[in-house]
Amino acid sequence: MSKNRTTPWTFEEIVVDLRKEIFEVWNEEDQAKFFLTEWNGNRLDSMHHGLGTYIRNQYKLWEIPWEPEMKEYMGCMCDCSPYHPDNMSMTIIEEVWKRGPKQ
Repeated sequence: MSKNRTTPWTFEEIVVDLRKEIFEVWNEEDQAKFFLTEWNGNRLDSMHHGLGTYIRNQYKLWEIPWEPEMKEYMGCMCDCSPYHPDNMSMTIIEEVWKRGPKQ
C-alpha cells in the first residue's frame, strides 16, 4: 500500500485501498473484530482514535483544504464540516464497514 502520492486521494480510492489493506494485511481476528463491531447509533466511534488516526495520517487528510462549518455543540463552537479530516475518516470507516467482509 503506497501512501506516498503527490495527488490527493479520492474518497472511493481510500475506501478501496483500505479494504484491500484489511484483507491483505490484517489477520482474520482483526478483520472479524472490525466487521462485527456493533454500529453505535450511526457511527463506529470506538475506531476514531486508532483506525481513524491511521486513515487521517496515511491518506494525508489534514493536507486537503476544507471550508470550516462552525456550529455550537455543548456550549462550544466546533467545525462540523463533512470535509474536516476527523469527519472524513469516520465516513471512510463507516463506508468500509457497510461494504462488509465480502470482497
